[in-house]
Amino acid sequence: MIVIIIIVIIVIIIIVIIIVIIIIIVIIIIVIIIIIIIIVIIIIVIIIIIIMVFTIIIIIIIIGIVIIIIIIIISVIFLFAHCFHSLLSVSFCSPVVLVEMDPSHVVQSTADKRGYSEGTAKLIPEEGSMYYHRVQHYRELLDSLQMDAYTHGSILHPEITVDSHIPAYATTRIRAQIGNTESELKKLAEENPELKDAYMAKTRRLKHKLFDHDNMKYLKKILDELEKVLDQVETELQRRAEETPEEGSSQSWLCGEFFSMADVSLAVTLHRLKFLGLSRRYWGNGNRGNLEVYYERVLERPSFRRVLGHVNNILISAVLPAAFRVAKQHAPAFVGTTLLIGILGGATYLAFLYLKTRMLITRW
Repeated sequence: MIVIIIIVIIVIIIIVIIIVIIIIIVIIIIVIIIIIIIIVIIIIVIIIIIIMVFTIIIIIIIIGIVIIIIIIIISVIFLFAHCFHSLLSVSFCSPVVLVEMDPSHVVQSTADKRGYSEGTAKLIPEEGSMYYHRVQHYRELLDSLQMDAYTHGSILHPEITVDSHIPAYATTRIRAQIGNTESELKKLAEENPELKDAYMAKTRRLKHKLFDHDNMKYLKKILDELEKVLDQVETELQRRAEETPEEGSSQSWLCGEFFSMADVSLAVTLHRLKFLGLSRRYWGNGNRGNLEVYYERVLERPSFRRVLGHVNNILISAVLPAAFRVAKQHAPAFVGTTLLIGILGGATYLAFLYLKTRMLITRW
């Protein structure tokens, strides 16, 4: 009997031990599962935090880039408006100066590369040649045109133009500039007493010139005079056409079979008239057909496209150098301001997201 009792007790002890071991194993498994879940949760949280940080950084970068683009656009618009101040200068409006703005390309205007050789005529023929006086005559005739008056007149009186490429705000800008010019020059005269007479003389000359350019009677007079000049050019071009009547023969330019300095002056003059919206007045629709064909040929010249290109490039060529110059002169301030605005913009956006999240939590 005693043996049986001992055996039963041993069996019960073994069963209890097994149960305890099973419970311990289960607890260990549960603990391991909990630890794994915690680790997974921590990893997920870390991943979410990393994603959020990268998202915030990307958002700040995007906002900064957008703000930089906006600043650049505003700067370019400002420079476009500011460049019309340059139109008040006589030298800016000179056809010769417009070509010489990029002297590296003027040499290439002698002829297209495929036709250039040692025998190609120079921009200005040798003195004493049969072409020299002809080139000089048209060069002087075209360079003497009052391009500054045409420019100011077209800006101040857009009603005389058709399909002008001048921005609509230019008239207001120029009129405002005219009003400010006198006070600016007076201020400079006060700051520089030794140059007072020069500044005051410049003020009088500028006011007199701009008064003429704003006078419709004067504008009509000089535009009618331009008609006579272009009539003379049309007649000369007709002579060139009659000199080479055969089909397939090389077409001549203004003074002969070569592209001369007179053609440079004429090409830039026609290009400026196109930009100002005066081209329809002087050629096209059967009016001065030789001049119309001539201008189309000029536009096809690679050297001309490199220097001036499309009529809109006249304005762009005046703005971009100024933009780079301003950016170079004020680079630290420009970059610092851009970064500051970018950071403020990014911080504002993050603050907005934070407040939005808090409001949603409070609502729930």
